[in-house]
Amino acid sequence: MSKPTIDIVLPCYNPLEDWVDTVIERVGEIQSSLSDYHFHCTVVNDGSSRVVSDEDADRLRKALPGFDWISYTQNRGKGYALRQGVAKTTSDIILYTDIDLPYKMESMLDCLRQIIDGKADLCVAVRNESYYQRLPSRRRYLSKSLRSLNRTLLGLKTSDTQGGLKVFNKKARNHFLATTIERYLFDLEFVYLCSRDKNIVVLPVESDMRDTIEISKMPLSVLGKEGMNFLRLITIGRLRR
Repeated sequence: MSKPTIDIVLPCYNPLEDWVDTVIERVGEIQSSLSDYHFHCTVVNDGSSRVVSDEDADRLRKALPGFDWISYTQNRGKGYALRQGVAKTTSDIILYTDIDLPYKMESMLDCLRQIIDGKADLCVAVRNESYYQRLPSRRRYLSKSLRSLNRTLLGLKTSDTQGGLKVFNKKARNHFLATTIERYLFDLEFVYLCSRDKNIVVLPVESDMRDTIEISKMPLSVLGKEGMNFLRLITIGRLRR
């Protein structure tokens, strides 16, 4: 009898110089910890203008059995990139996170085991207070404001939708592929769609990020567009009630 499989999908846009080493090391750690599973890893190059090359893809193919590479020239956004990768998955369990795999190994394994054990259909990593203490003041305010709006206006099963780690099964996969937002709020749209489905169990799990991870700033240009996406989700929610 063949081993069950887990798909890992990683979006990539202008990563740090050592990103290939990080992927090989961190994915290898997950594989070693869950040796009863076969892993398939897909990296989606979302129109990177630096650092990423065909040689990087070759290194990953040699180091990671079952590796797949998706690449296109125009940057479309993390949501778009992940939909390209998730659309090609075939496993019963799917994990996506950022290219630097920023969460501690214990947190990633905890989320995976919740799905493996059948406790949820979608496991959402919830960032703890130590994460917010590391954020620039403006981003901390925006992040906490979004959590408040998620509770009061959308009534989600978890207020923290933007953590960069989700693990889910094929039932939730269908909802992920139904998302349309290309950038920041695609995570919110995914959790929103799953929360509206009575047959989907959404489980928030408090998770820790690695201490060495650098948190990027959010450009002001992104905020305006994502604000419109949030208003669209509210409108859709009211129309469907």
